[in-house]
Amino acid sequence: MRLTKLILAGLMAIFWPLSGHVYAAAFSVAGGLSDYAAIVEVDCNFEFRPGREFQFPSADEVLQSYGYILWKNKPALIAEPLDYSLHQGRRGKLSGDLLVRDGIVWFSGVLDDCTRIYAEDASTHSELNRLEHLLFNGKVVFADTYAAARGLINHDVIVRGEGLEPRQRLYTSERSRWFGLSDRQVLKVVGIDMHRYAHAKGVGPFFLVVENDAGKRGLIKYNPEYLEVPHGVLPIYSAPPARDLAASPLPARASYVGPREEGNQPMPGENGFVLTINRFERQSDGQAALLELQQAGFQARLVQTGAPQQLVYELRIDGFPSRPLAESMARIVASRFGWIRTPEVKADVSASTPANTARSAR
Repeated sequence: MRLTKLILAGLMAIFWPLSGHVYAAAFSVAGGLSDYAAIVEVDCNFEFRPGREFQFPSADEVLQSYGYILWKNKPALIAEPLDYSLHQGRRGKLSGDLLVRDGIVWFSGVLDDCTRIYAEDASTHSELNRLEHLLFNGKVVFADTYAAARGLINHDVIVRGEGLEPRQRLYTSERSRWFGLSDRQVLKVVGIDMHRYAHAKGVGPFFLVVENDAGKRGLIKYNPEYLEVPHGVLPIYSAPPARDLAASPLPARASYVGPREEGNQPMPGENGFVLTINRFERQSDGQAALLELQQAGFQARLVQTGAPQQLVYELRIDGFPSRPLAESMARIVASRFGWIRTPEVKADVSASTPANTARSAR
């Protein structure tokens, strides 16, 4: 009987709004919400599991009691939010499935041990689409958005005064210390801070650590409403639907590069990884591939390597703080571009000379 209930719980009507489908679960037939907590995969290979990776960040003590508000271990409004002390620092992945119960849409995902979790779609009255709303309001940090922000380190961003919250400031980790913000003010990005500060206004997955023209460092939420880059929009990576990642031919390989840049605060774990997308004998071929990646919103660069008599041009996405994050991005690009065959994560070559470095404005 138990096996029958589990099988029936897997019978769903398929509709997927982000790519034409949604999953409407057979709750009443399956026997209730308890079955959701019971369905756990025995053979979990999280690192190579398709999906959009994220992490639960740290928060000030006053915020910890709320847990991770939109995230539950059952797709039900009456279920308690995921507990802060049990989930802070852990990773997860969105599967690409949506469940509907009592008119509420839920994102389906797994933790790093493949335990199922669910995130409420609270975008009903928002101008943002479902994924964007979860990205900025879900109290988690998505790996691809984090990678996009890392690509801005040592580059300038510009304050969009009309998009700021009322009395929003350039905050610091100290409640009583802050600096003013003005429209079109130029700030230099020097790092990322994933911690959630109770005293800091703004909506976004994490803070950019920025420096003003007076040399003062502060924090501002990563959000295209508040900031833009010269000649474009703050990039957030518009990754393909997670369901499409299953076709990726990887695993990718990763190697340690070196210490992180001063002032940066990456995800816990190893740091300093670079993803080599492809290698080209002709610079023009590499530049064409670089343009295609940039037009899709990826932070890529073309690097000249090899001996003078046998130059090779490597197309790279670099600055990843951990092996899982780099390998996740490898699967994303491999699934999106047909000309990519064997992306790998490898050690950078310190003597390499950038042949054509550009940052995407998307």
